[in-house]
Amino acid sequence: MSTGTSPYVYNPAPGTEYPFSISDIARAARTLLGPRWLAESGHWGTTGTLSAAYTADFTLSIDSEGDLCIDFTRYTEDGFPETPELPEGVEDMDGGVYLPVACSVDGLDELAGIVAAAIRAVTGCPPYTLAEITAPAELDLLPTVDVIAVRDAAENVLQRRGEEALPGMVHAAVRKFLADQPDARPLGVRFTTKCYDDGFFWDLGDALVSFPDGTFREVDLTGRDDDLKALNGALIDHAKWAGEVGPGSTLTVQFDPPALVAAL
Repeated sequence: MSTGTSPYVYNPAPGTEYPFSISDIARAARTLLGPRWLAESGHWGTTGTLSAAYTADFTLSIDSEGDLCIDFTRYTEDGFPETPELPEGVEDMDGGVYLPVACSVDGLDELAGIVAAAIRAVTGCPPYTLAEITAPAELDLLPTVDVIAVRDAAENVLQRRGEEALPGMVHAAVRKFLADQPDARPLGVRFTTKCYDDGFFWDLGDALVSFPDGTFREVDLTGRDDDLKALNGALIDHAKWAGEVGPGSTLTVQFDPPALVAAL
């Protein structure tokens, strides 16, 4: 905090100006990656995070050498290229990639394009085009109401896919927990909620597994491996889509046939 009597005047040398933040780069890259991606701003705009459900989290930051770095955490190794073909100007590093020659004078659009291309290379995701969701070819001429409709359609597709995948993810987690009991045949799992700073979400650590003999067993599915991280992300997404999830809400996941029953 400044204690001087004169206000500080930002007067950078030519070529060192910062007309945008790292968070701005993340938000601009999200637009290029498509509607299934989310962008979050870091403190003071010095970092930015890009994430997609069941895919990975990418964090943009500047390291001590002044290079723009992209660290990432994959939810699963399945479907990712073993040796991604990184775009020009992007180099591999431990836990991510970095842009050794990137500079603010390259401009926001150029940097966002390189970041988006790097993320596509790492994930193997194809370039996003609006035509994939069905919309007029000229994005510049697209009315706002149609943009909202396209966004809502994309969110609905993600919600359906997430709900279809969730029973299988829960079943796999329970089978891992019951690995020493190969004859056990779980029928489903009931989740209650836990209160976090940003609301109520389904609690991995308070799951009741049902069995054919009518008994229930409490299972703590919390953990730090990739499978459980992906499951936790899927449950968080479901709680957001479900609506008003509160302290008395429950989510029952049935295995045969696969089904979700939420009591809000």
